[in-house]
Amino acid sequence: MSEAKTSPLPTASHTAPLSHLPAPPSTIDLDSIPNQIGHAVLSPDGTLLRHLTGSLSEKDVAIVFRMMLEVGTALKPSEEGLKRVTVGFGRVSYAVSVGADGCIYIVKKRISA
Repeated sequence: MSEAKTSPLPTASHTAPLSHLPAPPSTIDLDSIPNQIGHAVLSPDGTLLRHLTGSLSEKDVAIVFRMMLEVGTALKPSEEGLKRVTVGFGRVSYAVSVGADGCIYIVKKRISA
């Protein structure tokens, strides 16, 4: 999978260039997560760092990112900060984690019946 910076999501606000951010760790294999049907990696400001995969759309990512912004402290790294959120919608769920690198990992999973 090629890692390329793409345009920011329409809901993200940008105040600084992203060139100082490290690329997402290549050792994280999001494809190996059971029942995953798509994933994305974003910078802390919402810029896509990897191409979307599977059935995860830009609209899905924008909605989940906005939800994380609403939570407030979820995207701010700290000892007490939120580390993972899972939100279920009918037959799919979205697991969102903030990595030690500050990147936001979103995985869309099929919910087993």
